[in-house]
Amino acid sequence: MTSQKGIDVLIKVNTGTEASPEYTTAAGFRANRVTFSGQGIDATSGDSVGRWREMIAAHGTRNMDLSGDGVIRTSTPDTIAPLQEAAFGTGIIKAQGEVPGLGTFEGDFYLSNMEFSGNHDGEAQYSFTLQSAGEISFTAA
Repeated sequence: MTSQKGIDVLIKVNTGTEASPEYTTAAGFRANRVTFSGQGIDATSGDSVGRWREMIAAHGTRNMDLSGDGVIRTSTPDTIAPLQEAAFGTGIIKAQGEVPGLGTFEGDFYLSNMEFSGNHDGEAQYSFTLQSAGEISFTAA
């Protein structure tokens, strides 16, 4: 089985309009993460055998996070602009997460964190976290 390259895990943000989205890869990334999680439904009661936790076989809440960090380059502002607009506006942005060999996840995301940093002897960096803000669609690779 062939391994997939980490550089092919992509986060893309809508640089078009709401009506005609155009997804552009966020520039300068060194690390991207696509995270899924679900909150379980705990059905434990005083009647649970041995007082062991009992879980219902379904997720109470499902969510997805897209996060990454990278280096600010001259081409970066074009792809950071939608994130900055989300930070100062509604906080909601259309985005995609692409995982090689798996597919593309797409939907509305809430910008929960955006940070800019830099050391005096290093490059300017940025990072952000987007949290799902509605249903996420999936298109297989």
